[in-house]
Amino acid sequence: LPFLLNNPRIHQEHYPYFMARIVDVESFLKQYPFKNVEGRLTLSITDEKAEWNSGTFTIDANGITRESETVSEALAMDV
Repeated sequence: LPFLLNNPRIHQEHYPYFMARIVDVESFLKQYPFKNVEGRLTLSITDEKAEWNSGTFTIDANGITRESETVSEALAMDV
């Protein structure tokens, strides 16, 4: 809106923000403190820009494991 006004006399506040990218999904998941995990969650991650991030990861009471093959019931997402 202020760009459309000839002489804007309105209060404006600028909030800095930034965007981050997960460069190593496996390390990121291992740093996250999963506590009292019940059951099992399997994530199928795809990353077009960094092929090493693509893979299937399982989160359970034993921690994070990278699966060697794709699991059909995995939750699919991209970075």
